[in-house]
Amino acid sequence: MRARLIVNPVAGQRRAERSMHRLQRALADRGLSADLVLTTKPGDATRAAAEAAELGYEQVIVGAGDGTINEVVNGLAGTEVVLGVVPLGTGNVFACDAGVPLTIEGACQVLANGVVRRVDLGKANGRFFLLMAGVGFDAQVVHQVQPQLKNVLRGFAYVLSTLNALFRYQSSRLTVVLDDQERLECEAWLAMIGNVASYAWDIKVTSLARIDDGWLDVCVFPEVGRLGSFRQTLRTLTGQHIEYREVEYRRARKITILSDPPVPVQLDGDSGGMTPLEVTVEPQALRVILPRDVMQYEPPNKEPQP
Repeated sequence: MRARLIVNPVAGQRRAERSMHRLQRALADRGLSADLVLTTKPGDATRAAAEAAELGYEQVIVGAGDGTINEVVNGLAGTEVVLGVVPLGTGNVFACDAGVPLTIEGACQVLANGVVRRVDLGKANGRFFLLMAGVGFDAQVVHQVQPQLKNVLRGFAYVLSTLNALFRYQSSRLTVVLDDQERLECEAWLAMIGNVASYAWDIKVTSLARIDDGWLDVCVFPEVGRLGSFRQTLRTLTGQHIEYREVEYRRARKITILSDPPVPVQLDGDSGGMTPLEVTVEPQALRVILPRDVMQYEPPNKEPQP
């Protein structure tokens, strides 16, 4: 199989740069070879992935974090090229959600022995996302994290940004329209559109989402005051936010979010502009190699649960 390996050297506090030879050796030990492309600036990974598809490569392997994976997805969406992932980033949300091992050798074993599956993508204002689109508070956190700080402090950079945003962020009036039918209007501090269940670490905000069911899950956190927001957050961390109805939880194939005033948007953990936001699900738009024992396919015509 003709493959291209795209590596972001600065991913994961430059872990990718330090691990490059180890990664190439792990691939070779499993009978895999790939032409190496290093990224140097935003957009490089998208261009390299799109070029690989045009040149007839059958697989693109990404050695990086979720942000670079997002770029590659935007170069491969709608093609037959298979995506493979070696997680070398800060959060590695996709790898954790999909069951891809976080070690280089384990991830390469999946590349050698895994199974190719078709998964859904979201599309937000013309840009694809694999994991999530966040509106409001968490996007403000992402916007505030400086790349230099992220490279030095890794996950702690988000902790610092979160603490800063806690004292500054104001909720906005959100209008969320689902499939051009249902309309939710409320003061809210966060809206999350999930293609997967995982958000970060072991936190699952859109905890009923699946990457292959043809739907996007929507979780809106209404403004309920500081104490109420703390309770919402605590129950989200413990996986109880849906059970205790602390949030508005829906499923849809098309979501429109308007806000007054406009608020930040994040896509797969990187800045994604500002509202308004138009999001659609793109069923089975990406081929990806995954462990054989996870991500069992569910038909995309499954009806949403109440």
